[in-house]
Amino acid sequence: MSKDMHDVRTCLSRIHACQKKEEFSPFGQRCVLLGQRCVLLGQRCVRLGQRCMRLGQRCVLLGQRCVLLGQRCVLLGQRCVLLGQGCVLLGQRCVQLGQAGMTQ
Repeated sequence: MSKDMHDVRTCLSRIHACQKKEEFSPFGQRCVLLGQRCVLLGQRCVRLGQRCMRLGQRCVLLGQRCVLLGQRCVLLGQRCVLLGQGCVLLGQRCVQLGQAGMTQ
């Protein structure tokens, strides 16, 4: 749990860095993480190599580990993690309940 929270803090730090144009290259609503290649296009997270997750309006990368913040469904290892609303894991994709009537 502490490791996950550390990842969240790292995630938030990277978002702040993105906003400050330190580690990221911002393009309006788009944010590109150079080197690790995490790209946000509109409202979608595009995976280029490793997994990406959405944090609010941002797209971030945490190696193979993702966490859910807000209303977003993301991957944590191979499990689908949720806060407040239900999520299911379909293949390699996390989907909110209501979009899919399936359970893991």
